[in-house]
Amino acid sequence: MRTLGILLVSTSLVFAANAFGQENAEPSAKFDVKAATEVIKTSPGSPDAKAALQQLEQAAEGGDAGALYQLGDLYARGGAIPVDGAKAVDLIQKAAEEGNSYAYVRLGELYRDGTVVEA
Repeated sequence: MRTLGILLVSTSLVFAANAFGQENAEPSAKFDVKAATEVIKTSPGSPDAKAALQQLEQAAEGGDAGALYQLGDLYARGGAIPVDGAKAVDLIQKAAEEGNSYAYVRLGELYRDGTVVEA
């Protein structure tokens, strides 16, 4: 009887650990930054573009270096969203700090060209 009790407690602990691990696991599907950026660029003003921009902003707020870079680049180039140089530089700087190598290059271009920041 004691063995049965130990077996039941052990089984319960295994199930509880599995449930806890699944609740705290990271999402399996990662947000596709490039696809969202393409939707924003190709169909600005559409409901899909608005939803993609909202998702991109959420990913950037979460510290996603790719989302920070792409959102900053959108603010630097304008078109789909209004140009905002200060916001562009801030986002691209954060992307660089997160290790996005493209962000370093883009920051250099922005300062070199003086398009959104004074050279």
